[in-house]
Amino acid sequence: MRAALALVLALAAGSARAESTIHAFDAFLQREGCAIGPSVLERAAAQGLDVAYFERLASQAVEEGVAQAAGDWVLLGPEVCKIVMPVVDAEFSLENLPPFHMVRYYEAGEAPWPEGCYLESQIELTVLELAEERDIDVDAAFELITAFKAREIALGRLVSGYSDNPMFPPWTRVTATDRCGEAPDIADLQAHQNWVQMNFGTITRAGFEQLTCGEAGSLDLGADDGLNGETPNGYPLWDIFLLQDAAGWSEDAGTARPPICHPAN
Repeated sequence: MRAALALVLALAAGSARAESTIHAFDAFLQREGCAIGPSVLERAAAQGLDVAYFERLASQAVEEGVAQAAGDWVLLGPEVCKIVMPVVDAEFSLENLPPFHMVRYYEAGEAPWPEGCYLESQIELTVLELAEERDIDVDAAFELITAFKAREIALGRLVSGYSDNPMFPPWTRVTATDRCGEAPDIADLQAHQNWVQMNFGTITRAGFEQLTCGEAGSLDLGADDGLNGETPNGYPLWDIFLLQDAAGWSEDAGTARPPICHPAN
């Protein structure tokens, strides 16, 4: 991937400049899901990055056959850009929990769900409390909670929705501490975390292929034969969707944008 990306970057900007800027541009593109479009170019400009450079990169990548163009967007192919789990900035953490959140270990038989660590919260109270305390709207407060969960997922310390049986509701499980690591099903939880990490990019790209932005739809994992391994989680996509949302790949009141879907026109 690095050699191919270097080649396309060199073609876009000239080899001397590409050598000195490849890391910054590569990191930015990965955070944006390897997608180049209007809102991504706006963020690039806000960060002091050369917008014309990205425009040349998109054009050159399409011309070289290592990117897909859809409407105003270009999605760089896996040959030149690897979509990875975003580690988003977050104010809260497992060590600094949001209000009305707690981590609790349930012993076997103590509750009607498996033994282990759970993140418990009263999400409605949390959002309202944060909104009032910070003088922000409810959506902004919810984004703070989403960022907290997404960062802990990316760090391998949290599973946002887990149940080994899709007939039962999922729980938010914590895997970070020594005590949490003693849960009888910790190996299954870690297997799911590994599956998410290995397949995040593949599943995100499947969304670009299968889903139209702004239209209802569902992702068919069976249509993609590029997945690695299996997960025991009956809700395999919860973590992935939460990460995508926290990364900012849903815009304009929840309307998704590439790479998680393709434009209608």
